[in-house]
Amino acid sequence: MENADGAGPDVIYLELEKENDFLKVKIQELENDFSELTEENFGLIYKLKEVSGVAKEEDPCISNSEEMPTVGSPTYKIKHLERKCADLELNLENFRSEFSGLEEKFQKSQEELKERTLELSELREKLSHATELEGADTGSSRHYRLRSGEPDDTETDLDVLKRTVQLKEQEIDGLQHCTREMENTIADIQKEKSQLEECLAASLQESSMTSKCLVEAHEDLVLTSSVDSHVSSNEVLETKISELERTVQLKEQEIDDLQHCTREMENTIADIQKKKSQLEERLAASLEETSMTSKCLDEAREELLVLTSSVDSHVSANEVLETKISELVHTVMLKEQEIDGLQLCTREMENTVADIQKEKTQLEERLAASLEESSMTSKWLDEAREDLLVLSSSVDSHVSANGVLETKINELVHTVMLKEQEINGLQHCTTEMENTISDIQKEKDQLEERLAASLEESSMTSKCLDEAREDLLVLTSSVDSHASANKVLERKISELESREVELELLVTKLEQENIEFSEFISELESQLTSLTSEEEATRLEMDYSISLIANLKDLVEQQQAEMEAQKLEMKQKHLESQTRLSEVQEDSEALRRSNAKLQATIDSVAEECSSLQTLTADLKKQKLELHDHCAQLEQQLDQSKRKTMDLFETAEFLEAKLSTLQKEVTLKEQSLLSELENIFQEHKEHEERINSAHFLLHKIENEKIGEVKNLEREVMSLTAQLSSTDGEKDSAALDSIHEVSILRADKAKLEANLEDVSAQMRHYQSQLEDLRTESKTKIKGLIDSLNASKHNEETLTTDVEHMTRLMEAARSNEENLRKTSDELELKYKSSDYEKQEVMEEISGLKIQVSKMASIQDEVFKLQSSLDQAKFEKTKLEERLQSLSEECEELKVQKAMLTDQVSCIQSTLHDADEENRRKSTQAKLVVNKGNDDAANDNGGTHVNEDLDIHSKLELLETRLADALEENKSYRAQLQSPTGEGQLGSRDEKDNKDGNRIAQLESELKDMQDRLLNVSMQYAEVEAQREELVMELKSATARKGRWF
Repeated sequence: MENADGAGPDVIYLELEKENDFLKVKIQELENDFSELTEENFGLIYKLKEVSGVAKEEDPCISNSEEMPTVGSPTYKIKHLERKCADLELNLENFRSEFSGLEEKFQKSQEELKERTLELSELREKLSHATELEGADTGSSRHYRLRSGEPDDTETDLDVLKRTVQLKEQEIDGLQHCTREMENTIADIQKEKSQLEECLAASLQESSMTSKCLVEAHEDLVLTSSVDSHVSSNEVLETKISELERTVQLKEQEIDDLQHCTREMENTIADIQKKKSQLEERLAASLEETSMTSKCLDEAREELLVLTSSVDSHVSANEVLETKISELVHTVMLKEQEIDGLQLCTREMENTVADIQKEKTQLEERLAASLEESSMTSKWLDEAREDLLVLSSSVDSHVSANGVLETKINELVHTVMLKEQEINGLQHCTTEMENTISDIQKEKDQLEERLAASLEESSMTSKCLDEAREDLLVLTSSVDSHASANKVLERKISELESREVELELLVTKLEQENIEFSEFISELESQLTSLTSEEEATRLEMDYSISLIANLKDLVEQQQAEMEAQKLEMKQKHLESQTRLSEVQEDSEALRRSNAKLQATIDSVAEECSSLQTLTADLKKQKLELHDHCAQLEQQLDQSKRKTMDLFETAEFLEAKLSTLQKEVTLKEQSLLSELENIFQEHKEHEERINSAHFLLHKIENEKIGEVKNLEREVMSLTAQLSSTDGEKDSAALDSIHEVSILRADKAKLEANLEDVSAQMRHYQSQLEDLRTESKTKIKGLIDSLNASKHNEETLTTDVEHMTRLMEAARSNEENLRKTSDELELKYKSSDYEKQEVMEEISGLKIQVSKMASIQDEVFKLQSSLDQAKFEKTKLEERLQSLSEECEELKVQKAMLTDQVSCIQSTLHDADEENRRKSTQAKLVVNKGNDDAANDNGGTHVNEDLDIHSKLELLETRLADALEENKSYRAQLQSPTGEGQLGSRDEKDNKDGNRIAQLESELKDMQDRLLNVSMQYAEVEAQREELVMELKSATARKGRWF
């Protein structure tokens, strides 16, 4: 028995380690399945992004192809594009800040993981220490507990510690899983961040290309402005400029789409955080449930231990039953955990299917948008071709430029063909994705059906296990001294174990099915052909499981009927046995406990003395350590205060700098805005002047043309007059010649004035070009200065935020240090108070030790009587059995005597009735005879009752002697266990003397033990009083009956 008990915890520990390894393997498999699903999802997301990237890459080509032939666009578009670039840079910085926040959250989660691992290591250390203590105490305490029938608390404590370790390992695995999910999400966000940066770089390149194209278009305008005949081309260019504006609007829409994608990613991160909080809540709920179940199991074990203590003759059978029941309960817990894991897997699969459906809808929307954009690009290309043909036909002088444009058109045509091919490929991909999604939906429906069936099976199994628990509780409550009942219980336990084996097979089948489904989902594209065969196989398995469930139901119903019949029989037998055993055992246990008090008090006093001495030494050491620790904490507080003062000063200085810089930036912005407004006003004024000059030139030209026409008419009239009047010709010829010379001189002056005006126009145009270049350079410089100021502002804000965070961290550190210092002061005060109490107790104990000399003599005498008690114990047990048999015989005799008394009373009653009918003379004679007979019978009964009373007194005296010997023997057995416990405590104090928390826990344990001992003493005294009252009532009844 001792060997078996010593090897028991080692075997249980090995079994627990095997179960932990099995659970870890299962968790790794589930994590692999989840990682495969996430990789597939990321693959789909990358395909989506490639599609969107292709659609975005089409736009710059089209914009370049449309901007190359265009002529002249205003400068404010360049500003608009630069502003957009700045906005995109701001968005990038926002993403970086969000990414830094996510990294901080990830670091916090890692710190939580470290804390949990530290807790687990502490629990493992406690477990190892408990196993060492158990190995030290097994040689002494197990023997005593097996004979006395007391419960093995160390095994229960070990079981509780092992379960707590398992729960902590599960929590750590869950946290690791959550951290892996967070790492995956952070990696995805980093990838999206890199993609967004690439998109921003592409958009910047596009903006630079558009600016270059606008400059080239401006140069083309300068070249084409010399050609007055191509006025219609300006209208075409204006339409193209409007088209460029539309393309810019499309780019803005794409940027908005990117922002929307970032918002969606933020929402997904928030959802992940919510899922994390939900998982933590589930962990807390599961911990509460496990605590409740552990409490229920502890209560059940206490009841079983009470039953085992009540039956001394069947200790071994009850221990076997306890081990089997604990194994069954453990298996039930494992089955429930496996069912919970399967339900979690099903929920995750449903979530993944919903995400795939959402991604499908997004893909369809983006494909529709890409098709619309491709149609728009084809329209733009057709219009660009027509415009290029018109320009090539209208401008013969720019043959070289036309050749370049033709090459560009060919390139654009080639790109358009490539884009059409890509669109066809995307359509093919969409069809494939639709097919895969339909397959996934079918598989989801099949999974839901199978999960419903598995849930039903798990509910049936849980019901069967609940019924098995109830049956086990009933069976443990009905444990007898009969070997037949134990055999029936063993048979039922074997049947339950067979049921558990069947249930484990079902659970393993379900797990295999789940694993097959996860692998099937991860390899959808490659295993479409093998779907039908796997579905048929799973259907056959489901039919087989349904048939097994029906058979199990039938078996359960049959066994329930058998169990009910057996329950009735066992209840009757149990009642009969309890009435017999309770009377003897209560008396014996009460007397044993009352006699063992003195020895227990002596041992407890000696233990307390030794423990108090060790505690005083440890408290002195702890006091010194606390003083050192307090000094260190005070130094840290001073350092932290200095650091916080420095940080406050630096923060104030930075805030002042920020305010000054903000003021300077606002002033600079206002000055720059005023300068820009002045430049725009000057530009408008120059344009108005140029327009007025053009208008005046047109007026002058019209006036001169009218004057020339009038002069020609006058010349014609003069020639007519000359022809009519020859006489007057000679006189008027001279005048006309003079007037013609004057008109020629006027014409020469007008031509000179026209040349001067044209030169002024050219001069004004050159001045305008110079002003434009200067305004561009000024605008660029102002924009650069604005960007630099904004960058400085952002850097300062980030520095200020960093400093505020440092301030908050310093404040939190100060608060923590204050709290720790307060706690240490309180602990120091409490330790002083406890020290005083301990010193008082030591003084009282010294007084008691002085009185212990007389008690030690008695202890030596008791030790000498131990050897005799060991030999006499067997004899006493035999006497107890004989006494129990004699008690049963006496009870039978008592029943017989009661029957005889009733018969005698009935005969007496009949004789009285007959005697009344007779005469008075005959009555006297008959009465004398009846009295004589009655006296004879009464004498015999009185003699028999006196014999029974004497036998009862003898039995009571024998019982008292046997109980006193047993108590003395048990008290002597308790002494080595106390010494072993003292040794283990000394080792524990020596090992953990430097830890205040462990000392507090040990003090609490001592107080709890004292309370338990006092409660046990009170219960024993109450039971003793009850037994005394029962004995008095029994003796009173006997006296009355006599």
